[in-house]
Amino acid sequence: MKKIMILAGVFAATMVQAQQRMTPEILWQLGRVSAETVTPDGKSVIYGVSYPNVQENNSERNLYAIPVSGGQPTQLTSSKGGESVVHIDKATGNIVYLHKGQLWQLAGGKGEPKQLTSVEGGLSNVRFSPDENTYCFPAKWK
Repeated sequence: MKKIMILAGVFAATMVQAQQRMTPEILWQLGRVSAETVTPDGKSVIYGVSYPNVQENNSERNLYAIPVSGGQPTQLTSSKGGESVVHIDKATGNIVYLHKGQLWQLAGGKGEPKQLTSVEGGLSNVRFSPDENTYCFPAKWK
């Protein structure tokens, strides 16, 4: 019984020493996870992870995919800046996302992204039509 108490004491002391106090600096090192969408086939979840950079006063956000059934995540984007999913083509699995105010396409969720738009002033709040052939976005007119 005495050995168990000593081991429990050593274990508790080790656990107390191993824990760090939660500080803003430690929180900034953690990624902020945000859900984006589920793929049309229902097999994967697309999500974003943001990492703030206090020195530069901005954050880096990349997109990832993980199988719904479990497994390892796959990083989809790595461009500087933030990305957000706008649409996933049901037939091809192509992912269309917004990056720096422009639409980009990632063919089948893999490979090099292709820039689809070059709209002055950038895009926001982009929506695709139900037939997936057109998209709309708000714009300011002079």
